[in-house]
Amino acid sequence: MIKTFVMLLLLCVGQVNAEQPKLWVLTNLEPPFSQQNERGQFEGIIVDITNGILGEAGIDQQILAAPWERVFKEAASKANVMTVGVARIIEREDQFIWLTPLTSAIVGVFSLDAPKQPIGQLSELNLTDSIGVLDGDYRLTLLQQAGATNIVILNSWLEGTEKLLDGKISNLFLSTIGIQLMCKKLQRDCHHVKRILTYEQITAYVALSKGTDSITIARLTKAAASYKNSQAFKQTTQKWISQYEQQNGLQMHLDKGVINLWAKD
Repeated sequence: MIKTFVMLLLLCVGQVNAEQPKLWVLTNLEPPFSQQNERGQFEGIIVDITNGILGEAGIDQQILAAPWERVFKEAASKANVMTVGVARIIEREDQFIWLTPLTSAIVGVFSLDAPKQPIGQLSELNLTDSIGVLDGDYRLTLLQQAGATNIVILNSWLEGTEKLLDGKISNLFLSTIGIQLMCKKLQRDCHHVKRILTYEQITAYVALSKGTDSITIARLTKAAASYKNSQAFKQTTQKWISQYEQQNGLQMHLDKGVINLWAKD
């Protein structure tokens, strides 16, 4: 009898293990929302939400960190790759299976001074002295397509924010949360920085690579919806939002399961 029970138990364990999908979970660490602590562990609001979804799905899988270039390469060449924090833009719409939104940010053009004439579109930035943008960033392509002739290409957003504050460039094509983070790193007061053009609201998602099997897609879709409706999700997000405001001075709020990376109206 005992032998039969043990055999049944081993069979059940084998079935549970067999149900574990082969899944890669990849992200590019973006402090403070996802970062590695002094103990070498990943932490942050994005990390906790991802682990919450995996836990709800009954999937025991570690998050792996890699540059976005590597993340996109793996997702394009392999099935069952879960990518975390991927911006959902038109160019990527057909490249992923979009699972659930995580964060939303306002992308726009920032300046110290209001322009002489209101800026309604990117092409009108030629009326200003200069516009800074990161080398290789999709916003550089947008400016070039708009016919901008006064582009200053930057090596980092930190460099660009410092140049904006020092008056070395007149505009910076970034995001509300990006300005907040860069000013925090520079330990500079940025309350006088104004958004003179809102270009778009862009949302980052948890997504799956094309070719992911239908069972895994259904399992994770159900898990994401269930976790986002849970008390654990509300407690986790509110804990991190409060911590970011107190420790980093960042303004954000939760709305319909998405973390909006700007102050609530």
